[in-house]
Amino acid sequence: VAEDFHARFDASMRHYVYRVQTSAFQPVFEVNRSWHVPEALDLDPMRAAGAVLAGEHDFTSFRGSGCQAHSPVRTIERLSIQAGPEGDGATRDPLHADASFFYIRVSSRSFLYNQVRRMVGVIVDAGSGKMSPGDVREILDGKDNGLVPNMAPPHGLYLERVDY
Repeated sequence: VAEDFHARFDASMRHYVYRVQTSAFQPVFEVNRSWHVPEALDLDPMRAAGAVLAGEHDFTSFRGSGCQAHSPVRTIERLSIQAGPEGDGATRDPLHADASFFYIRVSSRSFLYNQVRRMVGVIVDAGSGKMSPGDVREILDGKDNGLVPNMAPPHGLYLERVDY
């Protein structure tokens, strides 16, 4: 490793995954490991909301109040949403047979403070029918961080990989 290597500033791409779990009751082994949403989510509106956020945008509406970045412009290189019945290959819990998982993966060179959690919040709101992909576009274009109605909790967010 080079003497001047810096793990944060030398990164060329960061990859995050956010785990959302839906069921009437949260499985005990998922507490503080995924965001428990007790209602069913519709994958198609979630993907449509994600498509609005992909690419280069001014993410002022998605930056946390403590953000110190000079520019709110970021490029989301990849945003994908997959659904699956089980959590990361875990054995199916017969007591929570209705549980399903959504994996929201986001990749970018850099992110604003709380950006991923705010993006996941609106994607989940789109999946629950609380907002449309058009509402997500209005939030993005509004450039006001008070417009995001729902920020996802920190548990469920994982740094999956860093490229150098």
